Amino acid sequence: MKTLFLHYISTYPFSGYFLLFLGMIIEGDIALFASGFLVHEGFMKTSWALGVVLLGALSSDVLWRSWGVRLREKNNGLSGWVERIAGPFDQQILEHPLRTILITKFVYGIHRPILLRSGMLNLSKKYFWRADIPALAIWILVIGGIAYGASSSLVLVKEYLKFGEIALACGLVLLIIIERFLGGLMKKKFSDRN
Repeated sequence: MKTLFLHYISTYPFSGYFLLFLGMIIEGDIALFASGFLVHEGFMKTSWALGVVLLGALSSDVLWRSWGVRLREKNNGLSGWVERIAGPFDQQILEHPLRTILITKFVYGIHRPILLRSGMLNLSKKYFWRADIPALAIWILVIGGIAYGASSSLVLVKEYLKFGEIALACGLVLLIIIERFLGGLMKKKFSDRN
């Protein structure tokens, strides 16, 4: 209980599961990896964490596919971007949805456009579920297993991570400030040229 985050999770355990659910919807890889660590360290129960991870991942994938169905009828920048990224995989999505979803689950940055595209191509819900559930199960076992195993080595460096969250939060704030500053400079530089 040396870190603020772990102390909070211990004090309010259901908030940890809620955050895990939200994390799975927003950024599944990081949330899944973190849950493997938290389960290994005893901050979360395995069965609860697994259920929340599965529910969050399924919810995320269904949301992305549903947005793809809505994009099908629109011709805007987002639908053009999705077509540019995932369009070359149209035949694979329609003929081999399980293999396509499974492989893209491990390729950062392509999975969500593939889910959007599956909705745009009107891949039936039946085929989507048949492909998505086994792909998610394999992904959860692989990434969750790696996280669970890797967390044992993190125990060795636990003393050095006492206030790691604060340092990461400060670094993120600093990054945002620098980004805003540089963005302002770039706008000013380009507006002066015109």
